[in-house]
Amino acid sequence: MKRTLAIAVVMAGVGITAVYMFTDRITAEDMTRTRMEITKQRILDYAVANHRLPKTLSELPPFARSENRDDSTDDGWHKAIIYRPQTDGTVVLESRGKDGNGSRTTLQFTVDATRSTGTAGQAK
Repeated sequence: MKRTLAIAVVMAGVGITAVYMFTDRITAEDMTRTRMEITKQRILDYAVANHRLPKTLSELPPFARSENRDDSTDDGWHKAIIYRPQTDGTVVLESRGKDGNGSRTTLQFTVDATRSTGTAGQAK
């Protein structure tokens, strides 16, 4: 009985370890980039509907293009994405990384009510 229980516990541990090892995980960096891209699209949709940029990200309505959406404006480390709209229509979204002082992830794009351009980059 004890031996059967011990074997079952070991097999469960091996199974859980195998599932963990072979399951894809989203890194905090990838989560940050994804959320920035979704936030960018939400900003563009807002600008087209309202003919202006939102003053804050909290003004953005939910992303209407997906039922399985992640509308969070936090980065992969659960810190608020920094939103800096410029008077010329340029928007900068920024995450300061895990500790707030490390490498930064930025997404910059231009908004005019009908179209946009943008680039994503990693600033050191």
